[in-house]
Formats: sequence, C-alpha cells, structure tokens
Amino acid sequence: MNTQRYFFGALLGLATLIGLWAPAIAYANQSVTSDEMSHRMSSRLGVYTGVFNDPAPSILSLNAAYNLTDYMRLTAGVGRLSVSVLDAQASVTTLGVGAKAMVPGWSLTPTLGVHGATVIYSGTSGMVSVGGVNGSTTHLYVSAGFDWQAKNGFNLGMGVNQSLNSQIGTSTYLSLGWFFDLSS
Repeated sequence: MNTQRYFFGALLGLATLIGLWAPAIAYANQSVTSDEMSHRMSSRLGVYTGVFNDPAPSILSLNAAYNLTDYMRLTAGVGRLSVSVLDAQASVTTLGVGAKAMVPGWSLTPTLGVHGATVIYSGTSGMVSVGGVNGSTTHLYVSAGFDWQAKNGFNLGMGVNQSLNSQIGTSTYLSLGWFFDLSS
C-alpha cells in the first residue's frame, strides 16, 4: 500500500509540475499561437460519452467538460454499470468530477488527471460486486492518457485510471465527444 501512495503522490506532483511549467515551455519560440495548434481555447465547452470508466466505474456515461486554459480541462459526468449473476442483479450510478492537465499547444497531448467520484450502489449490498464495489462509496482516482481535440471540435480521449480505493483498482477509459466554439 505504501508503494501505491508514493506512486500516486509522484503522479500528482508530476501533474502539478506540468500545469505550472508547460505553458512557459510551450510558448517559447513559437511563431503561431498555442490556440492555433491545440484548438482548446477556441472550442472550450464540450460534451462527450465515456464508453468505458469515465467517470470510474461505469460502462457508459455522459460528461460535460470545459477547457479552463489551454493546459487544464475541468470535467463532470454521470455513468452507469449493471451486472447480473445468476438471480442476483446490481448496478452502480457514478457521479464524478475531475481536472486534467495537458501540454499547451498540442492537439494530441498526453494527459494527467485527478478525479473524485460518488458511487451509488443499487441491489443487494454485498451480494454482487459491480465495478469492484459491493456497496455505495466515494473514491479518488488519478488518470494518465492521451487526448486529441481537432479543429472542428471532435474529441477523442483514452488512458488508464488508478483508484485510491483498492476495491476499484485500475481501469481503462475511452471517450468520444465534441467541443463547441461559443464565440461566434
């Protein structure tokens, strides 16, 4: 468990460093603006579907996102996951919020994120595990992956989540969506 805490502390520290230093590095000696390259500042508000674990745990979700800066995105979403085992059925509804750090100026960028989620369990508690949980809970998790936002607003994201709750553990995520230019 101590190794996990050190790993997540290091990951959170790295995300903080990227958020603080990446703007200065990305803007140095550029002949075009960061917005012309990444498109995150011209299309700031987005909606996307999490096909897997965005927020975690879920199999399908609906999310909203806002590009606060060229290197920071805020997210909020709701997801659902159901399981049937013999005669027992259970499902979870996950409400999540988070923040992702990205490299400014890059349309295809690595991401590091910190997220929180409330997992609402429905079914006979303890009978069936859904996404690693068998009762309602809250958890924090970190993410590492890639994100691509095209000039027309199309968005694709994928990566890995690591929950600080050992029951939920590690999961992959995939998201597809669209960001909108609200200035016109």
